[in-house]
Amino acid sequence: MPKNSQNDNISNNLTEQKSSLKNAFYRAAHSEININLSPKFTRVAFFAIIGLVFIKMLVLNFSTPLIADDFGYASSTSVIDALQREYAQYMTWGGRSVVHFIARIFLMMPKGVFNFFNSLIYTGLTLLIYLMASPMKKLNVTLYLFICISIWLFISAYGQTVLWVTGSCNYLWGAFIILCFLMPYSFHVSEKNILDRIHNRKYFIIIMFFIGILAGWCNENTSGGSILTVALILLYCKLFRKNIKMWMISGLIGNITGFLFMILAPGNYVRSQHPAFLDNRHISDILLSRINLYTTVIQTHFTPLLVIFLAIMTVNILTKKNWNRSYISFMYIAVAIATVYALVLSPSPNTGRTMFGPTIFMITACAHSLASLSLKSIPKRIISAYKVISASFLLFLMIQFTTSFVNAFVDIRKSKYYSDERHSIIVSQIAQGNFNIEVPIIPPPITSYNAMHGLENLSGDASHWVNASFASMYGLESIVAVYSNVWEYFVY
Repeated sequence: MPKNSQNDNISNNLTEQKSSLKNAFYRAAHSEININLSPKFTRVAFFAIIGLVFIKMLVLNFSTPLIADDFGYASSTSVIDALQREYAQYMTWGGRSVVHFIARIFLMMPKGVFNFFNSLIYTGLTLLIYLMASPMKKLNVTLYLFICISIWLFISAYGQTVLWVTGSCNYLWGAFIILCFLMPYSFHVSEKNILDRIHNRKYFIIIMFFIGILAGWCNENTSGGSILTVALILLYCKLFRKNIKMWMISGLIGNITGFLFMILAPGNYVRSQHPAFLDNRHISDILLSRINLYTTVIQTHFTPLLVIFLAIMTVNILTKKNWNRSYISFMYIAVAIATVYALVLSPSPNTGRTMFGPTIFMITACAHSLASLSLKSIPKRIISAYKVISASFLLFLMIQFTTSFVNAFVDIRKSKYYSDERHSIIVSQIAQGNFNIEVPIIPPPITSYNAMHGLENLSGDASHWVNASFASMYGLESIVAVYSNVWEYFVY
């Protein structure tokens, strides 16, 4: 073969290879938003993240001691005694009977039992949000990772609502029960009719009624949010001509019933008359000041999530125009905002723990809109830019998570060390026959991921309710906490 012909063949082959590589790169750069991973790798990655979430929570739970109200709720001696005590509280203080009863039961057991189940419920909550966003679709690692990181970064008073026994039963467990109740409604309005086989079964109608009672009887604003969510889903069914099933009605009736049991508790009125909650201003001044307070909370606390949501929804509306799923996404946002403003009617304004439910609804809205995202009709150059921005933002969230987790873990472990040392001092004093004990004050925590952050602890007043409950739990006559340099030079 002539030399020139060989050179031409080589040149043609190189040109074809370059063209093939160019086309392959072009297709990869402009593919769908999810990374094209093998199904096996996706499953492994997805379940590995679930395992890491559970282990993370287990470690943090075992690093968190009993705090504040835990000492009092730990006084129950049996299930019957716990029911009697909860009834007394229902009549004299508040109506959150379901979640408080759960707390009483766990505080009768070794702390390790709660640690395990609390970690399980936390992990379950992340999966419930994922399923409500993307029911029965292929596994989406990016979506689940976004949910897990968002819960860590955007939940205010994380330690009080997730790690503290009493607080976790009130907020984390309450949210889990509520999302379990809302899950069938979410499935009903999804693209796939997952519940077709059971929606007319009598047992399911009855089950939804009783789950509705539990969901309505958890905590005031989040349980109210569950009622609003069901009402808006029923409106969705009317607007988009989707059948309304009997279990949907029975669930709503149960939900309202449980909510009424909670807010009509005689203890709510008794508590509202407590001097700490009395406000002598005119009712209009009270309402206006609280509306202003919670508007500020929405502006400061929810701005990052609202920006994320609006950015994703803008792309969704401009491209896919799936009004059905857009309705549901905006519905969760509306419920989140409504559950914030519902606190205007609370006898005691709170901008910490009570934001747990609204934040969960807000994260659900973002996750739902993200799961709906489609880039098929967007110009290819814009898709590439969007992917770069999205990947950079996810990386930013992961860096934020990592740095905040390290700080939180060190802070939590410090408080655990102090608590264990205090316990050792008490046990030693009891062994010596001393039942009137002084212990060093535990230094205040630094981060809100620490369950002790913002909660009352042992003080110098032996008659204070925390001191009295703590003394009762240990069988002491009295206990006080005093300033000491015993931990002054402690460095973790």
